[in-house]
Amino acid sequence: MLNSSGFHHVHGSLRIVFCFSYAETSKKKALWALKIFKQWKTKHNIAVKADGQDPSEVIQGSILKMNKKHLSFALCCFVLEVTNEQNEIYPRETLYSLLMSLQIYCHSHGVYHHFLSDSEFTDV
Repeated sequence: MLNSSGFHHVHGSLRIVFCFSYAETSKKKALWALKIFKQWKTKHNIAVKADGQDPSEVIQGSILKMNKKHLSFALCCFVLEVTNEQNEIYPRETLYSLLMSLQIYCHSHGVYHHFLSDSEFTDV
């Protein structure tokens, strides 16, 4: 929880929380990307269970609660599988925008992953 000094208590240590707001368009894109991610996740999990695939391939939990290994796996599958409403593959630019918008969503909720530069996300 953020206190009056601008610090956030995390796992017994203190760290600075940068208090800034994103532009309204960035917030809307982040929510759009999250909606697409959630829809994809539901579809992915139904397919995994229906096909009798390895249960470890089921994507569980909120994007904000996943550890880096699980999130990296989820994002790799997402990029490879997600399609638009016409069931067409998204262009590369849109996939990039989805990833960056999901990253903004995470950052705006205090989860500071960097999908394109953190070593745990090299497969993405």
